[in-house]
Amino acid sequence: MAFSINSWLEARRIGVQSFPERKQDLCSNFGRFLHRNVATQKVENILWKQLYKKEPFVPDYHSNVGYGGVFGLKYSPDGKLVVAACENNAVVMLDPRTMSIVNQRQNVHTKHCNTITFIDDLLFTTCSDDGNVAIWDVRNIKEEVLMLRGHKNWVKNVEYHKQSKRVLSAGFDDQIIAWDINNVLPNGECQSDVVLNCPRLIRMKLSPDGASMYFSTIQGIDLIAIHNLNVKKLKSDINKIILKDDFGEYSVKYKNTSLTVN
Repeated sequence: MAFSINSWLEARRIGVQSFPERKQDLCSNFGRFLHRNVATQKVENILWKQLYKKEPFVPDYHSNVGYGGVFGLKYSPDGKLVVAACENNAVVMLDPRTMSIVNQRQNVHTKHCNTITFIDDLLFTTCSDDGNVAIWDVRNIKEEVLMLRGHKNWVKNVEYHKQSKRVLSAGFDDQIIAWDINNVLPNGECQSDVVLNCPRLIRMKLSPDGASMYFSTIQGIDLIAIHNLNVKKLKSDINKIILKDDFGEYSVKYKNTSLTVN
């Protein structure tokens, strides 16, 4: 059976070996370990050849690494595309069956392109150290559909909350912003709201069902979780998250009450 990144990911998802095993290896944990790592190495080699190609030697090493490191990699929901966010400020689309490049766009931001997040089969987002979030259409990436401006520092990850139909972004400005991408203002910007402030914010992630939000910080606590998530009411439900001191506990301010985060 021919190898493809699609078959490898599907096999990994359901816990089946990516490559046929010989009968004598069926009971060998070490054999299964080797098969998994061979498959992973093959995927890494393919991505390296496509996205981090070495060009003929030039004195400036920055121009000798193709698209640079892969900072984010996502499948489209329909499985027809793999999209990579690359260090050298580029978005690259690949066919998951052949891993050939089908489209690419450079200079998608003014600094590093950090992550890829799909909204649906056609729309996806990128975010950047330039503080902006961009929305793209896979059918035409010559120009972004929307540019979301509001963060004052690096934006490291973006999530899409299906229930509220909001794009959520987390930045190093300690803010989580909700963007109503279906409500575009006359000036071309879309309606947005800072739904949460958290000191030392690093990353934010939604659960697959959108019912919980998880975010991590530099100091004080490893992970904070908000369950029974209602994005539209989050700002009123939780006024803010407070850090008592540089290495202290976090507490949640709710109306006139302050509760320690456990």
